[in-house]
Amino acid sequence: MSSDVPFLTEEEMSVLDTTFASERLLHPRWEEYSEFKLANIKWSDVGDRVEVQWARGRQSDGDIEGLLARCGVETVTRSEDGKSLVFIHPEMQCNNSVNGIPLKKCNMAEAVQNANILAAADSAQLTSRKAVADPRHAHCNIRRGNHIEWDSRQQPRKRAGKKNVFWMTIQWKDGHISHYPATWLRCNVFSESDPDPVADMPPQLWDAATCRDRIQIFDFDDLLSDDRALFALLREVKGLGIAIIENVPQKVRQIHRLAERCGYLTPCNYALIIISGETFQVEAKVDPSNAAYTSGSLSIHTDLTYFNDTHDIQMLHCIAQADGEGGENTLVDGFKIANDLRQRAPKLFDILTTEVLEYHDVGHDAVGDFFQHSRVRTIRLNDKGDVDKIIFSDHGRSAMLRMGVDNVVATYEALAAFADLLYDRVNVFRYRMRGGDILIMDNHRVLHGREAFTMKSGSSRHLEGGYLDWDAVLSKIRVLGQSVE
Repeated sequence: MSSDVPFLTEEEMSVLDTTFASERLLHPRWEEYSEFKLANIKWSDVGDRVEVQWARGRQSDGDIEGLLARCGVETVTRSEDGKSLVFIHPEMQCNNSVNGIPLKKCNMAEAVQNANILAAADSAQLTSRKAVADPRHAHCNIRRGNHIEWDSRQQPRKRAGKKNVFWMTIQWKDGHISHYPATWLRCNVFSESDPDPVADMPPQLWDAATCRDRIQIFDFDDLLSDDRALFALLREVKGLGIAIIENVPQKVRQIHRLAERCGYLTPCNYALIIISGETFQVEAKVDPSNAAYTSGSLSIHTDLTYFNDTHDIQMLHCIAQADGEGGENTLVDGFKIANDLRQRAPKLFDILTTEVLEYHDVGHDAVGDFFQHSRVRTIRLNDKGDVDKIIFSDHGRSAMLRMGVDNVVATYEALAAFADLLYDRVNVFRYRMRGGDILIMDNHRVLHGREAFTMKSGSSRHLEGGYLDWDAVLSKIRVLGQSVE
């Protein structure tokens, strides 16, 4: 890159600042890393990556921490501290914008086509934010090779820390010029990347006693009017998996009001889409199409196991509670149960993560006749090997097991061990909803059931239920986090 590469204009700097700042919520240490500057960069001896040295705050070059971020292209260059140039190229933020909104990032296919595997970038340069106001401020050119060239023509008076700058500029072989702020680069050192503060929020496991002490209660009106209250609720559902909302008007469509604040309702075969809009009503019926529509007990389960893509978050609004005995909700932390099984019987745990079970549901309800069928695993693990989804329902499970006889025996043994933990009184939190309560829970985690109940003459039990989508809720958490934290 020649020394006449243009500096960023004030407008371009503003657009890029806005674009990169939108990633603050993905990096919990963004503010901490805002003190980091680029002290030095050079082409590595390998030749297909850039080595970066960092300086923090006002420290001089002698105080550089020695952290290393690398830029490489081929898979072989993706070491513990590797960063791929094929990754950086499509992540570059173009200077062009419409009404201050940056245009979309480079297409990945174009990035691969434009990148030369041995030399994806012609050169790189360090640029100070002050260069916008003072074009004489020092910057560093790196040409293909292993040396650094300081442009003395643009270097001001020598002073401590003159090399500690805020941006790295790369010119690609296709002629495109990309600019990367030091904070963003430091946050994206792969091997040292922090967990996503929203998506990777660690679950707080609980048994009955812990849940009784820990569960949070929110006021319905506060949630509709106060972003801080809503933010706290949604984070609670993500972290603990469950929360209670009180003082809800005892009439239908209140779930819709809450859903509009959180995201959107997700329909299912029991949702009265035409009448009440993607919710379902739970009332004792003479000819029930589901066990929930009776006054009998309901075994502990997750909802909609007969969907291959089960719904994420369930809300149950108690419009009227039966005037009689029983009817307590039974609630269990499925993540805790799975982790307990993993510790006590790892082979049985592994079976539930690998063997596929089948569920079905046949009947007639809001959407007419239906015949739902799914093939799913009881315990799903994420890419780190942690439990991130439970699917379990004895009353919805099919007798069909498409596996060898030995596997069938082992699978039933694993299910029995799982159920023993599930129904252990130590793990079951019991809560009898009152009229005006909403119970909100992570359907991928919290299993729920109901004790049998009796109704006195003239009383009734009426719940309205609905589902939310985690994608929408996580988005809402991030949006609210920008304004309330």
